[in-house]
Amino acid sequence: MDNIDPVGKAPPALNPAALAPAAGMAAIFDAWAEPQNVQRNERLRADLTADIYRDRGELLAPYIG
Repeated sequence: MDNIDPVGKAPPALNPAALAPAAGMAAIFDAWAEPQNVQRNERLRADLTADIYRDRGELLAPYIG
C-alpha cells in the first residue's frame, strides 16, 4: 500500500486517453473507409497459399500421426 498516490494522481494506466479507441460499428466503418488494393490482396493471398501448401506436411503432422 506504500505505492498508492494521493487522490488525483492515478497511475498512467488508469488515466483516460485523449481519444477513445474505435470499437463496434465505428471500427467496422473505419475498416471500410481504408483504401483497398485488389492486386496487392490477390498477390498476398497467392503467397500465403503457396506457403501453406509448401509447409502442409509440417502443419498436418500433429493430426495425421
